[in-house]
Amino acid sequence: MLKNEIFYIGMATMVLIILLLILLGYLIIRKTLEIKKTRILDKIKEDYQTILFNYLNGGKLSRELQTDTGVKKKAVEQLLGKFSELLEEKQIDDRLTAFAEQHLGNLYKKRLRSRSWSIRMNTLSYIDDFRMKSLLPLIIENLESASSSNEEKTLALRILASFQEPKLIGYLNRFSFLSDSDYRNILLRLDQKLFDLCVLNYHNGHENMKYAILDAIGLKKDLAYSSFLNHIFNSSQGEEKIRSMKAIVNLGYIKDPEQFIPLAESGRWEERMIAARVFGIVRDSHFIPLLIGLLHDQNWWVRSEAAASLLFIPGGREILSDISKYDEDRFARDMAWEWLHKGVI
Repeated sequence: MLKNEIFYIGMATMVLIILLLILLGYLIIRKTLEIKKTRILDKIKEDYQTILFNYLNGGKLSRELQTDTGVKKKAVEQLLGKFSELLEEKQIDDRLTAFAEQHLGNLYKKRLRSRSWSIRMNTLSYIDDFRMKSLLPLIIENLESASSSNEEKTLALRILASFQEPKLIGYLNRFSFLSDSDYRNILLRLDQKLFDLCVLNYHNGHENMKYAILDAIGLKKDLAYSSFLNHIFNSSQGEEKIRSMKAIVNLGYIKDPEQFIPLAESGRWEERMIAARVFGIVRDSHFIPLLIGLLHDQNWWVRSEAAASLLFIPGGREILSDISKYDEDRFARDMAWEWLHKGVI
């Protein structure tokens, strides 16, 4: 009985060893093939790099530059990706786009219909980098597909923005899953004409779209939108009002600072903080009493903004010095002292 058990254990161990050896052999062969493919790819890239650069830079195309195999297409794809980051001249960009559409267009059409999410995402990224506008119908098809992920749709929207596609506005108003940074990235790609159209359609958008437009205006720092921002500020509430205030502050031009005075007593700390920032931008001693009051606010951010603004107003440094020494409010004293000594070692 014991001998049989030892025999079976020995057989099982032998089978296990054989399976492990087979697996090890498979992994070795696979790794060897991968190394070989990588070497072939690197060699093709080395051969093509100068030829492709000369074409992009001077327009001279060599017959040596072929894309008749998958590995050659991959080499060209990677080289174009590298050049698209380094070369910004319009004529070079146009040649890069034309070459990509001619040699990679059909491949990308197949990839956009792939069942693999990662392949579709990588393809969309390359289309964006190479500005392949000929694939716009397929990109819109993917965008409208119920099976497309939110990540794919976000990337597709970025591509539409780069192409200045008017349909983009309708899609942005339809989709509300984008993050603030996604919205900003998309809107800041738009030219003046299409961005103005977004502003004109402001009231037709959902709240996330409205917030994004206000944020983008603030980042663009275009004074042409000053009246629009003031209108939103005076007619909105809550987060929309705060976003409009931030955009006004980012413009750096406060047409009517008096309208911010009531916000110094707002129930929302964000509004009190922005009011303090506005008073600092204006640099008018008329607002010193309000800033002193805000320096005694319960919220740290409001106190910090008030102290910073006092430094920009004539006589404000002396006021901060007095507060840091004699004020009864310990938090106000600490904040005044902190701002008086910022940058001092």
